Amino acid sequence: MNEIIAYASRAFALYYMLQCLVAAVVARELENRRRQTMVFGLLALGCFAVFAFGLPAE
Repeated sequence: MNEIIAYASRAFALYYMLQCLVAAVVARELENRRRQTMVFGLLALGCFAVFAFGLPAE
């Protein structure tokens, strides 16, 4: 049962990572948005870490 929840959590993390990447690309196109671009990029990296290393609870 916990495996299903772990897979769902990882899928959500992947979805949010993609959303953060889109936000970073949009922020990069706007002027004076360097800090927002960096924040969205770091959030995307965090989401990727959850997706890649998320393990089910035992």
